[in-house]
Amino acid sequence: TLLAIRNAIAERANIRRHDRILVHGADDGLLVWEAGRRAPEGFTVGLCRSERGKAVLDQYAATLDELDRPCLVTSLDAAASASTSPIDIPFDCILARDPASTEDAIAEFARSMIGKTAPEGRIVFSCRIPALGMRLSRILDDGDPVKREAEAAEETLYGDKTTPLFGWDASTLEAKLADEGFLVLTETMKISEPRRVTNA
Repeated sequence: TLLAIRNAIAERANIRRHDRILVHGADDGLLVWEAGRRAPEGFTVGLCRSERGKAVLDQYAATLDELDRPCLVTSLDAAASASTSPIDIPFDCILARDPASTEDAIAEFARSMIGKTAPEGRIVFSCRIPALGMRLSRILDDGDPVKREAEAAEETLYGDKTTPLFGWDASTLEAKLADEGFLVLTETMKISEPRRVTNA
């Protein structure tokens, strides 16, 4: 699943060999190594959410040649003022996976990236749409007395458009970002994966 998401983001970003790339939330390493691989002549910065995440990536980066290592930071502003590395450059491409879980927070993420992009820069990210996720009632047998009660509870929960977590989807997010001046292209992918669900 993660590889499918990584490849989808990287392909839609149209990364060029010389691109300057910022990976937002780089802690898991999913996008930062792929960005460096696709832009070997460019410059990759991994913006980590935590010092612990940065430390793990630093260990992996130490095995690479110096020119192939991404620049790993926990704050762009602090790194720009304390380092000789060109952290404050405009980025050709900004990548992220699940930058936020509500529509407003995702829009805020996009707004916060505007000043960090080059004139024709791209912000490419994926996000899970909670209202479209797997519902536990679907795995219950039709004869299970809990099934109908679970379906009703889930419909109430996931169908509440006033709830920030569930009150949005791809079309409403696209409209919100377009209203704010972004040129938006969205694509919805349905990804299935096996899960073990115990009786408990």
